[in-house]
Amino acid sequence: MPDFPVFLAHDHMQRAEDFQRDIDGGVSGKIVHLTVDSWIDAPTKEEYDHAYDSYEGFRDRGLGALTNLHAVASEPENNVRVAREFRDIETAAHMGQLAVIAGNEGGKILGYDPDLLEAWFGLGLRHVQLNWAMPNNLGASQDQENEPAQPGLTDFGRTTIDNMNEKGMIVDVSHSAPQTIIDALETTSKPILNSHSGGRSIADKPQNLFDDQIKAMAKNGGVIGVHFC
Repeated sequence: MPDFPVFLAHDHMQRAEDFQRDIDGGVSGKIVHLTVDSWIDAPTKEEYDHAYDSYEGFRDRGLGALTNLHAVASEPENNVRVAREFRDIETAAHMGQLAVIAGNEGGKILGYDPDLLEAWFGLGLRHVQLNWAMPNNLGASQDQENEPAQPGLTDFGRTTIDNMNEKGMIVDVSHSAPQTIIDALETTSKPILNSHSGGRSIADKPQNLFDDQIKAMAKNGGVIGVHFC
């Protein structure tokens, strides 16, 4: 491990060999997104398309991925520690382990019930990215940024951010619609994350941030992870 920490704010790889590559490359820790708000590896195109507007199966797939993460971390030879609090990151650094924060790219795993966050927190989830490429019950995604009504956070989204703030969880606004990001910054009482993005002035694409959004993130004390994509 290097003398300075190197953290990845966005990754999906959680096999033991992937973690070993991180360690070999000098990575100190990363957020692993358990699933996304789509069924990426659906067995058929019909099932993939159905999942776009559905909540069906997302909780179970998220639980399966989280169970796998804990199983990998339970094997001492893998040198992985799932971080539930800051001291776990410090301990991982001291022990030469990779600190992994369990997160999710999109809020469908939370369903429609605010109380589900409590259950996920108890299982080790410490990060939620509000959106992926499609809308959900938390708020509008980047694909909706040109809609005339400029949809943003829902009431459920605001409640979720409040609950995440209270628990010390990471609120991530990558892939969210501009209005959702504005609403999140107005709602949160703590710094937030945009885990993988870039600047619109450099590359004009929906996932990237306008200059005023970047300034607003800085004022919030938040962090923007640069997306090498």
